[in-house]
Amino acid sequence: VSAIAKPWEVQHKIAKLVADEFFDQGDLEKLQLNTQPIAMMDRERKDELPKMQVGFIDVICLPLYKVLSETFPWISPLYEETVENRKNWQDLAEKVEMGLTWIDHDTIDQPIEELAGE
Repeated sequence: VSAIAKPWEVQHKIAKLVADEFFDQGDLEKLQLNTQPIAMMDRERKDELPKMQVGFIDVICLPLYKVLSETFPWISPLYEETVENRKNWQDLAEKVEMGLTWIDHDTIDQPIEELAGE
């Protein structure tokens, strides 16, 4: 929740690191438990991450930071940065809908079984 209020470059990097960890967990669920992971842990749905981030911001982060900034005005910059990051995630979600990708080609594209073999 705190990372969503950081500057975009930092927030975007942290979100990708968290997503990679979630995808690794989903890969293990598929391999070891033979179950379908939830969407945010399913590497095959990685292009939905921007849309999921917008939902997370709308449902959890913005309401939280709004109440906090109303109670403690010095927290307002965190609310404002979260609003800006939401705009960036929404922009990425729209690009995905247009058939463009937002993912940098890094470890997020490699299932854990491929990484384990390296």
